[in-house]
Amino acid sequence: MSMTFAEAAELVLRDAQRAMKPEELWAEIERRKLVETGGRTPLATLKVELARKAANSSLGRGEVARFYRNGDGAFGLWADLSRVQQDAMLASGAQGKALSARDFPRDAASARLDPAIARQVLAALVPGEAPRRATAAVLAELIARAAAVTPHDWKLTIHPGNLALNVGRFILAALDPRGLWITADLGALTDDQRATFEGLSEVDPLNTYLHLPGPTYHWVAYDAVADLADVIVTAVAATYVPAIAAGRMRNSHTHAPGAVTALAEMTGRTLPLPEPRAAADASVGAADAHGGDEDLSLADLVAEYLDTYAVSDEGREFLTRYESERIAARAVWERIATLEAQGQDVTDVVLEGVLPHQGTAKHLARGAWVSHAPVILGEVRTYFERAKWVTPESWPAVAQTVLRFLRGCLDAPDQLAAHIASFVRDPLSKGFSVGTLTPFLSAMAPDRYPLVNKKVLQVVNYFQRRELEPTLPEYPAAIEAIHELVREQPGFSDPRLGGVRAADTFDHFCHWIVAIRKFSFPELEAPTTAQQTYWKISPGEVARLWERWRTNEIAEIGWNALGDLSEVREEHEFRARVAEANAGGKDYKLAGARQAWNLARLPVGTLLVANRGTSEVVGLGRVKGPYRYEEGAELAHQVPVDWFDVKVRAIDQPGWIKTLMELDRATYEELASRDGTIVDPVVDDDAPPPPPPPPPPAYTREQFIEDTGFDEGTAAQWLRILQDKKQIIIQGPPGTGKTYVAERLARLLTRGISGRADLVQFHPAYSYEDFIQGLRPQRVAGGLDYVLAPGRFMAFCERARAVAPDYMVLIIDEINRANLPRVFGELMYLLEYRDAQVPLASGGTLSIPGNVRIIGTMNTADRSIARLDHALRRRFSFLRLPPKLDVLEEKCELDEEVVPALVAVLREINAAIADPNFELGISYFLRPNIENTLDDVWEGEIEPYLEEYFYDQPRVVEPFRWRTLSKGKLAGWSREG
Repeated sequence: MSMTFAEAAELVLRDAQRAMKPEELWAEIERRKLVETGGRTPLATLKVELARKAANSSLGRGEVARFYRNGDGAFGLWADLSRVQQDAMLASGAQGKALSARDFPRDAASARLDPAIARQVLAALVPGEAPRRATAAVLAELIARAAAVTPHDWKLTIHPGNLALNVGRFILAALDPRGLWITADLGALTDDQRATFEGLSEVDPLNTYLHLPGPTYHWVAYDAVADLADVIVTAVAATYVPAIAAGRMRNSHTHAPGAVTALAEMTGRTLPLPEPRAAADASVGAADAHGGDEDLSLADLVAEYLDTYAVSDEGREFLTRYESERIAARAVWERIATLEAQGQDVTDVVLEGVLPHQGTAKHLARGAWVSHAPVILGEVRTYFERAKWVTPESWPAVAQTVLRFLRGCLDAPDQLAAHIASFVRDPLSKGFSVGTLTPFLSAMAPDRYPLVNKKVLQVVNYFQRRELEPTLPEYPAAIEAIHELVREQPGFSDPRLGGVRAADTFDHFCHWIVAIRKFSFPELEAPTTAQQTYWKISPGEVARLWERWRTNEIAEIGWNALGDLSEVREEHEFRARVAEANAGGKDYKLAGARQAWNLARLPVGTLLVANRGTSEVVGLGRVKGPYRYEEGAELAHQVPVDWFDVKVRAIDQPGWIKTLMELDRATYEELASRDGTIVDPVVDDDAPPPPPPPPPPAYTREQFIEDTGFDEGTAAQWLRILQDKKQIIIQGPPGTGKTYVAERLARLLTRGISGRADLVQFHPAYSYEDFIQGLRPQRVAGGLDYVLAPGRFMAFCERARAVAPDYMVLIIDEINRANLPRVFGELMYLLEYRDAQVPLASGGTLSIPGNVRIIGTMNTADRSIARLDHALRRRFSFLRLPPKLDVLEEKCELDEEVVPALVAVLREINAAIADPNFELGISYFLRPNIENTLDDVWEGEIEPYLEEYFYDQPRVVEPFRWRTLSKGKLAGWSREG
């Protein structure tokens, strides 16, 4: 028998009906062999998981919690206590402390007190004794000056990946794996100091942390700190007074006196501690924006939201969508009533009018109801029928089932639980989730029915310490929780929002905190089996490790120098591990190393697909236990896996380049349903039978090779380069089929799925406003108004986020015809630093989703190619597409006797041109009906091109004029009719 530590503890505690010490608990778990440990005894893991469960329970709210923790460290089940015992514990406030199980050996509060922890963090951040002492000296001097300016409004905070000095509400200096980050007032420096500083520092273009408006922000490499010590202190200290004036210190309890002691010991000087201010200490305010999310309260985050996103142009535009969606929803509801009164079928109106669609051009053209929280990204019928939830003939009955549920909820909201129970029992309700149905309910009755999806529940569960799931049966409890949160936070009715409903503000806030701010939700990121996930993993090159994996029932991955990742919970911690490994001689890239971190976070129950390259699946498995780090193993990061299906299945997945990649459910079910050769059958009696296979991919590698004339090696190389670099430019002379190949390469990467590729053509008038973001005229009350609207690229990125991790490809035709640095703007930075996010001058931020690929085409005969500077070239891989005359021989529709002569003439022309950038391509002749139009093509297109190229050598053109060729080398050609 095997289960998680928490499940085993719950079983033992329920049987014992009493609280138990962790050591006693573990002894019983081990005796009963409830957890598979591979011979190890991870008592510390059990302690951490129990403490997390106790801390994350709703004990303080008087709700039924799974675990409680006594003050003496004994654990028990809350539900097994008598009401008197529960009341006594609630009155005493006894509950588990929230552990911060990262690089700290104890919880965060203890880590702040221990100088040894600060020394450990300093050693990890600043390699080298001399740079470390210089950095410590600078930080110590900044602390002394801060205390001299204000005894109250400063603090030093510590986290596994940074030390930060806060003055007022702002971080003014921070030690980070990348270097020393500072807020600097350059006006306080002399000309010589400023020149030295600017020569040895690097501007931070992203303003990474919560910062003080006005000064500039810089990175200083630790090796340069000693040379810039006086300049750094002068520049940073000059920002103290304005920082204090702009906002009082918040969350002073997060100050780390142990870190101050460590700095004093390292520098041999006496350093002060902040003097407490009762009023300041009593309030729980905004914590450090640099890594301190666990210290932030909901009120702090609401205040930050109101000060930033809610009043931004992007945020205000988002808020306008709620009312427009309601108007559209009410119109749909009235149309359904009218059609029913006329006795007409309403199936199509229900499917397109009450389900939340993404705002694609196709959906808008059909008049589908578009929601800011879309679930329907493609064609609803295709998706449901492919999943075998609905048959084509049952759609009218399905539509009536959905309509009956919505109507019942709107007409009798006090019977919501009964409506849900009836709906979920109906077999025709399969596939309709809480996220699918609540957007329309929310649009029709916003005060009664808030929208509920995974994003909203992530916020609710964290701040109310609940464990609600995104299911319809839990919708009533979710409504109650949301209403409670909204009532408790007056900020959701802030006057700056202009009278927007508080429920809308809460949903808007949830979007901001999850998608924009990317709040870390500490303690909620531990793996859970609540949501099924699917991943593909490669057992080494050509599946060389597969037999070992099958025999040992494991999956494993490298990047061993990252160490044990079981306690790495946040992004900055992971980046610190990568930096530490690289400092030790490795050359890890973030994207590659992240695969090891993803493996470490796989929930028990995750379904895995083991592949051999892009052409075979060798097995299907299920993660059956927690991640482990095997010191000394060839591949140290491992998870135990039940490989329950070892059929070898043929596939065509050109995008399967990485070792570990997340899959969507549809892809997994498609692969699992395929027939294959049974190598060693393993029967899983509990596994449901897989659904029949859906249609094969709409576009395959064989089709790509046939369409383009590429050989297998070239096709694989081009796809590999596009995957690795993420943006390429196909260059070549006119007529080589660059756009044709780009379109088919995009279809190959997206597997031919409709709507996953888009094309934009650049020209000299194309602008930043067209491509990224700009003002658009809008007719208002007979006049014109101007609104800030996303350009083609920003809109494309939003669509890409909605389909991630599936690929989206943007084709930029004639990319060199526009002024690229001007059109791209901030995108120039993001093309090189794909993981970054940059603020836009006109509001909002710009980032490139990881599933976006860009293909440009460039005519090498166009003189605008000179506009491509080296910085731009460095951001793309350039792939040359020469004239493929052998393809012309295969595909041209001319008479077989004429084609070889035509190819011979083209070879002569290209030899005369003698420049590969200006050679004639074959696209001129791969046209329908070319047998009747070859003379027109030659005289109207080929001859003018040659006349321009040989403008000073007219005699060179004469042998290649049609009147000459039609009587000589191409005399075999004749126009029919």
